[in-house]
Amino acid sequence: MAEQEQEKEQEKKQFKVLIIDDDKMSSKFLAKRFEKRGYITTCLNDETKYAEVLAETEYDLVILDWLMPNISGIDVLKGIREKWKSLELPVIMVTANDEDQNIIEALNTGANDYLVKPVNMDIAFARVDTQIELKELSKAFQKQKETSALNAMIVTYNHEINNPLTIALGYLNLPLEKLDEEKKQKCINALIRIADIVKKIENLDNLEMVSYPGDSKMVNIS
Repeated sequence: MAEQEQEKEQEKKQFKVLIIDDDKMSSKFLAKRFEKRGYITTCLNDETKYAEVLAETEYDLVILDWLMPNISGIDVLKGIREKWKSLELPVIMVTANDEDQNIIEALNTGANDYLVKPVNMDIAFARVDTQIELKELSKAFQKQKETSALNAMIVTYNHEINNPLTIALGYLNLPLEKLDEEKKQKCINALIRIADIVKKIENLDNLEMVSYPGDSKMVNIS
């Protein structure tokens, strides 16, 4: 029952898998099996065109053969990792043997996981499902971080900018004859304060979040 629910969920989301393998029979076999599981698959038998294909379509995972005639799977993996991190585009290497050194090289180069030929499909499904799930969790976490950061920015603007902005607008709305030097200076100081706050929160990654009343967060600009 749990497996059927998982398959239905994947069918609904329609994850895209790119299979890079010069062996047409092997790639078509994998493609058909994963399509039955609900994935959208693309077979690329000319490994030299991997960059072009990945640039044209956004894939959720790559299944990459290790041994190919024109360019090795490891070199393709290196090229992929120059543009995408492991959680942005998971790559599962397929190797003809399970020698530790090959596996270590693949993982150190940026592979998320590996499969050994002949491919056991139950293992393949489990490992692909796991990597897809990890990628989705990473995306959800990143979205949550971005939402939290945006909320913190809103709270910070409301708290830190509203006060000096109110002061500046109050003085600027006065008739010119009532805007003496002292009031002008207070207006200038308020505007400088606003500019200083904006400058400090330009790079949110380097700023600390602090608690704010009402279970909110704000940027610490002190």
